[in-house]
Amino acid sequence: MHAQNYPTKPIKLIAPLPPGGSTDLLARLIAQKLSEAWGQQVKVEIIINDEIEKWRKVVQATGVKAG
Repeated sequence: MHAQNYPTKPIKLIAPLPPGGSTDLLARLIAQKLSEAWGQQVKVEIIINDEIEKWRKVVQATGVKAG
């Protein structure tokens, strides 16, 4: 049995602030470098307002802790 390469499908990088700012620019630069390193597409997804709360709950459900 051989381990499958990871990641096996495109990845979303969540940017929680409006497009055009420094967070958006940094997220796009990071996504480009990750795409090159992993050989897999990394897309930046901008989420604001109600969507942030939805994603916060998703992250909390995974048990991931900030800091």
